[in-house]
Amino acid sequence: MNTSPNQPPQWNTPQRVPYQPPQRNNQPPYPPYPLPPSQQRRSGLWSWYKRQTRGAKIGIGCAVIIGLLLFCSCVSAALGSNTAKTTATATPTIASSAAPAAVSSPRTPLQPTPTHNPYQAPPPTPVPALHPTSVPTHPIPTPAPKPTANPAPPCQAVNSNPWCYNLTPGSLIYIPPGNFCDYFNCIPSFWDHTNGYVDECADGTYSHSGGVRGACSYHGGEQQPLYAH
Repeated sequence: MNTSPNQPPQWNTPQRVPYQPPQRNNQPPYPPYPLPPSQQRRSGLWSWYKRQTRGAKIGIGCAVIIGLLLFCSCVSAALGSNTAKTTATATPTIASSAAPAAVSSPRTPLQPTPTHNPYQAPPPTPVPALHPTSVPTHPIPTPAPKPTANPAPPCQAVNSNPWCYNLTPGSLIYIPPGNFCDYFNCIPSFWDHTNGYVDECADGTYSHSGGVRGACSYHGGEQQPLYAH
């Protein structure tokens, strides 16, 4: 390398080439396999149907349904007409075949031949007639009416008390009800001295010490007891 004292040294460097990407071939290595005609037709109809608008799709569907209904009705009408023709043609043959049988000669009824029976049935024995016999009827005795008990006379309650307490002899009253003094004129000590039976004093008041010494001492003495029934 030759260098001079006044010039910088020069190096031998290679020139840079810009990068260029490799070119690719866009063509496939082999041709596409062709589809069969049926698949091509289906894909073509389906793609055509998919390209239609929504309203057109609905119209196409309705038209297909109506066409199917018309086709079914035509087939059913054709089948019905065929069955009607077959029945109409079958009935005259049956009538014509049955007619000679009706014109056939009438059958003569067979007459029973009399047979001689050596054994004769015995004559029936007469049955005596039964005459109804009269059955003696006995009169049915009528039961005698039972005597009804006389109702008890209404209670003659003193001062219209609900217990029917009165002065007619009966059961002595040792335990009078709590509201006894609401119907009878009781002495002030009626509920204080309860060691006897209910008794009427001479002045018309009632005491609860009947039969005890000193009963009705301040009311003229005992007059008569009060009874229950």
